[in-house]
Amino acid sequence: MSISATNIAFDAALPDPIAKLVLIGLADWADDSNIARIDFRELAAFAGLTEPMTDKIVSRLIGYGALYPVAREGGRYVQIQKPKIVARKSA
Repeated sequence: MSISATNIAFDAALPDPIAKLVLIGLADWADDSNIARIDFRELAAFAGLTEPMTDKIVSRLIGYGALYPVAREGGRYVQIQKPKIVARKSA
């Protein structure tokens, strides 16, 4: 677990609470470089989603700038980073 990635996940002002939950799950698996291997089955079970929906949420997090794909052998990896978007504030 990466404390840095966990702090980023908890502080992230994402417009989608399910995406934030998935980000927290990935942060729990991240190493000291904030890089996590995506295990869609475990991540889906953690978030209470289907694997295809989890894949869509991960893609959404990449679009938000909260995840950055990392090339490594042996699976799909992402680096957790501070999102480039913020949630809309209600009036």
